[in-house]
Amino acid sequence: MPFLGFWAYGLFDLDEGFYGAVVRDMIARHDWITPTLNGVPWFEKPILAYWLAIPSVQLFGDTLGPRLPSVLCTLGTVALLFFFLKRHVPLPAARLATLLYATNLLVVVLGRMMMTDAPLVLCLTASFVVLADWRLKESPGPGWREWPMMGLLVGLGVLAKGLWR
Repeated sequence: MPFLGFWAYGLFDLDEGFYGAVVRDMIARHDWITPTLNGVPWFEKPILAYWLAIPSVQLFGDTLGPRLPSVLCTLGTVALLFFFLKRHVPLPAARLATLLYATNLLVVVLGRMMMTDAPLVLCLTASFVVLADWRLKESPGPGWREWPMMGLLVGLGVLAKGLWR
């Protein structure tokens, strides 16, 4: 419910405007490699946010499209959190924890904006879920599948937010 209506208003945050304009430029130039703002290379943030937004804007337009990836990443994080907790704690506790996370003001605000935070949180949460599931096994083994998966997810997190800022 907190994510309903995210499409009812335009991009209002300064960063959202920059990211939206970069996506528009990339679509107009048919260039998925170099983010540009008014034709000038714009390397303010890593590429994943733009890669997620380009098809969304192309399919759903400038009102719904730019924010949809953040909303979907946030909902994905909520689902991932619930299914992880459901396996490891009693169901009422899993439901309560998921509800508290999903209705947290910061999660709702950042999950409704075209920002790099929601993809980063999804990637890191997924990485920690893989780690925790592996370590909580009775005999976890060496982790030949888990370590590459965690590395891939953390790498995607770097593509979402970068190494700093």
